[in-house]
Amino acid sequence: MKKLLLERGLGLCLMLAVFTNGAWASTDSGTTFEELALGDWFVLKQTKPSDRVDEEFSTTWKGTVINRTEQELTVEFVLTHFFQLKPNDEGYKTHSYIDSYFPYEERPEKNKISSNPPKITMTRSLFADGCLIIDIKLSDTIRNYELEDYLYGLKNTRKGYARSWGSGELSISEMAEQIKSFLIQDKLVSLANLNLVQASFKLMPNTMIYYKLDGYKQKTPPEINKDDDYDYSAYLKKENSDAYSIVLHLDRPTKMWIEGGCNLWLSPGDSLVITKNKIGELSFSGKGAEICEIASEIGTYTREINNQLNYAYYDPKKIENCIGEIENIYEEKLYPNKSKIDPYWYQSARLSLYYIESTTLLGKNTLKNPKKIDDWGVAPFDSICPI
Repeated sequence: MKKLLLERGLGLCLMLAVFTNGAWASTDSGTTFEELALGDWFVLKQTKPSDRVDEEFSTTWKGTVINRTEQELTVEFVLTHFFQLKPNDEGYKTHSYIDSYFPYEERPEKNKISSNPPKITMTRSLFADGCLIIDIKLSDTIRNYELEDYLYGLKNTRKGYARSWGSGELSISEMAEQIKSFLIQDKLVSLANLNLVQASFKLMPNTMIYYKLDGYKQKTPPEINKDDDYDYSAYLKKENSDAYSIVLHLDRPTKMWIEGGCNLWLSPGDSLVITKNKIGELSFSGKGAEICEIASEIGTYTREINNQLNYAYYDPKKIENCIGEIENIYEEKLYPNKSKIDPYWYQSARLSLYYIESTTLLGKNTLKNPKKIDDWGVAPFDSICPI
């Protein structure tokens, strides 16, 4: 049980690192609503912006064409994913959390947002002078749900910890108004905070990488991989003997690697130029260049310092120095460039730093005094997640 609770405590750190807020570029499918056929589908992701690292609210809706005539189109939208993470206002520091991908098995009666998802059905006119929404049907106007409360850091692993629950309301009618704004357009195009992320038809490319050789002799095309190890070489187009391009559609911020270990932190809408000079060094220009430059530099320094940390657990002074060096890199490279980079990658980088510090603190103290593992509610474990 203690191992499970520890994993859940660390899992919250990881969860924060994954579900950060970000700016999503507008997606134009190039497809009009008149072109949709019976059975076609598309996915919309709605997010509410927040300046906090530890706050996120998003819903994902799959719209399927269930009826199509010459004059009308009916689309049924089903909630496929609901996620919320929010800090609480109570005196003790907790976060409330719900993720419909991971239902509460022990509380099925409170989990109807997954087992019986809300639906919105809309019918719009076609081939008319200005679109008309003819009909709107909602399965609910309000859907209540429960959130699980997580205590700050790893305190929830202490002896006698009792899980607690909060409550929330999801306004289906409010969501319907946003979806209505999407549906009355001529084309399927993303709106602010309502992004078109997937479809049964091809979405137009929205991201380009241009790779050029500046005096470097390279006989083979560059290797480009995504974070799931997917090889994007098939998308490469040889422009000339010294240049390649890759054009693709991204539905979310995506991490890639080029030439083995060089980080590319890409966002939808980027137009990135990578130049390889005659001694093999890479430089970046164009939209998205700043964060790729920062990611490359931070990655290089952090890997070196992490190697030092592996041998420093029994030496508090060395640990302090290593953490200080990593913090200095972020102070120098990341924070001054906040206005130039996608908020998603800015917050993701910040959380990576928190995770390094937290895991180092955890490892140092458990090795130094294994008996302390009996009580995670005392220092230093009460600040494992320093957000």
